[in-house]
Amino acid sequence: MKKYIAKIALLFVFISISLFLVSNYSKAFTNYIQIIYPKNNQIIFASSTFIVGNTSPDSSLVINNKSVKVFPSGSFVHVVNLIPGKNTISIRSNNYNQERISILSLTRKNPPDSSQRQIVIQPIPTVLIETKGYTAVRKNPGNPIRLFTVKKDNKFYADALAGGFYRVKLGNTYAYVAKKDVEADEDNRDFITQVIQNVQFEEDERNTYIKIEAEEEFPVELKASGNTLTAVLYYSKINVTDAFMQENKTDGISKIYKLTDNTLSIKLSSPQLNGYDYFYDDDYLIIKIAKPFSAGLKGKVVAVDPGHGGKDQGSVGPTAIAEKDINLGIASYLKDELEKAGATVIMTRSNDIYMGLYDRVDKAFEENADILVSIHNNAHPDGVDPYEIHGTSTYYYNDNAKFLAENIQDKLVRATGFKNLGIKTASFALTRPSYPVSVIVEVGFMINPYEYEKLIQKSFQKQAAEGIKTGIEAYFNNISEKSL
Repeated sequence: MKKYIAKIALLFVFISISLFLVSNYSKAFTNYIQIIYPKNNQIIFASSTFIVGNTSPDSSLVINNKSVKVFPSGSFVHVVNLIPGKNTISIRSNNYNQERISILSLTRKNPPDSSQRQIVIQPIPTVLIETKGYTAVRKNPGNPIRLFTVKKDNKFYADALAGGFYRVKLGNTYAYVAKKDVEADEDNRDFITQVIQNVQFEEDERNTYIKIEAEEEFPVELKASGNTLTAVLYYSKINVTDAFMQENKTDGISKIYKLTDNTLSIKLSSPQLNGYDYFYDDDYLIIKIAKPFSAGLKGKVVAVDPGHGGKDQGSVGPTAIAEKDINLGIASYLKDELEKAGATVIMTRSNDIYMGLYDRVDKAFEENADILVSIHNNAHPDGVDPYEIHGTSTYYYNDNAKFLAENIQDKLVRATGFKNLGIKTASFALTRPSYPVSVIVEVGFMINPYEYEKLIQKSFQKQAAEGIKTGIEAYFNNISEKSL
């Protein structure tokens, strides 16, 4: 019996040693280096960049003679300073004496100087131009800062070209729209002003509508402050008396009057302005204004947008997982959480498909969503240290979205434990809509390995979704108190 036990013990030891050797051999055999960013022979317009990639999780890693931490998923991120001209980056991974080496050649250059670029204003006979889609109106040609954005089929009168832009006259000032974003009527046109002689008011359970009879779809600029909305109707003259409008307004409007011949001031009965927008329908310009929100999520319509998708991967993390997939994971959990609380959820995408930015905006508007929350994860340009700047942020553009951004940011940071980068203003396609109330959430950073290790976990994605849902619920509860 003792001999039998001894043989079993020896067999067990033999198997253990064999498994250990096979395991170590396997690890050595599978040692590798995958570089996600930057690409070999890439030109970098900054004094530093970051090497993002992955290797065998239990490897030791050295980049340009500096030891670099390898995370449990095998991911690594390392910042390297660059000298002007050619730079050689050596990446060495050692796993059980099996070494892998990857060499990157990078070229540092100064960014191109566009400050000396001169744009010549070339007068042309006046033409009528019509927008192809959402079109930015800019103060200067090529300036990324937008004055406002107009809808498809809106018409301008242009009297000059400036590079790739038409110059358009708006009231007493000039502005510019990109030539690629419009179609021009070949016939020369005289400036005309359409006369508005009919203004009507309607309302339903959720919205107040101002219906303005209009033959032409001219651009409209909406500006909000507190509970007052200013509507500038370009190329138009409002020939309707203040008394008539005041007498026929709905209960949702406290006061409406003309500031100028083409500008309406609309003060709401409630102290809070929520969603607002305009559109044209059957020879009417319709200004749509959301009524005050009630507390809670029950009955609310929430548009959830998983950022990127399909051919648009977004950022890519150290182990090659794309941002689009993490965004969809968080958004899907968020949908479940919101529906459990009684909300109706509009997903701009529910699988890995490509969808245009304004297609997402249109879907949210057409479904009459109360709010729009776009889910993203952040990245950095070259020259920034991802170990220094990382965490959670929420972006808004219109003032009516600031309170939503504050509530989501507070609850999401509590849920994730990530660094609080605060709320920020930015003119993105998914923050510009004023109806629905719209924000973009940047949960974490794809190229901060500490945050990335969490973002790729399903349990953490659910945790982040719960934080966003709690923030949305807090927003509706808190904003309903403001409206009392």
